Amino acid sequence: MIQLKRGLYKMTDRSGMRYLIVFLGLFLFVGCGESQYERCLKVEKAKVVENWDDIYQIAKRLVLNSSFPLDFRGVLEQEITTQEAIQKLRDGLQVLASLPLVEIQKKYSEMELRGIENPEEASGYNKVFEAWDSYYDLSRTLAQEDVEMLDQVLDQTIDSHQSNSDSGYQSYYFGAPDEVILEVQYEALDAIEKSNQEAKEKLDLVRNKIASDICNSRGLY
Repeated sequence: MIQLKRGLYKMTDRSGMRYLIVFLGLFLFVGCGESQYERCLKVEKAKVVENWDDIYQIAKRLVLNSSFPLDFRGVLEQEITTQEAIQKLRDGLQVLASLPLVEIQKKYSEMELRGIENPEEASGYNKVFEAWDSYYDLSRTLAQEDVEMLDQVLDQTIDSHQSNSDSGYQSYYFGAPDEVILEVQYEALDAIEKSNQEAKEKLDLVRNKIASDICNSRGLY
């Protein structure tokens, strides 16, 4: 009986040792994958983002510090247009690009010149105007700086493509060919998207710096 008990103890010891080795192996594997500093950085970064309004002034002082490049000075004040708003504008331009703009304008212009009123034909032209109305309204939802940029691009395009006011009709929504407006608007949205991405990356660096300083203050490196 004593020998049997000893045998069971040995088996239990071996089994327990096996579990301990597996546990330690898993612990070491997980632990090596992510350090205490990295875990701290994730947690504190999430807190910084969540409580951004409360620590905004701290962030401003940090950015003004000489350890940050000068081009970071305006990043916190910059309003950033959401990607969702940009995508809605792209969708609006896609709707316009899918319409036969030239054909619709030509037909409606001919009708007006001849004094013909055809509600059916006019509906196609009205559809173009409604699509531009929708696009223009959506453009007002962008960050103010981006709205001003779109308006500036429009003004410059209109100035270089003035419509003939003596023609007796207006075939353009903005006073310039729709195809030209579409092209410059696509280019403007690309520029806005690139600028916003750069601003987001800079803002992310500031938030990472704050989270890093917190973790470093705890002696985690």
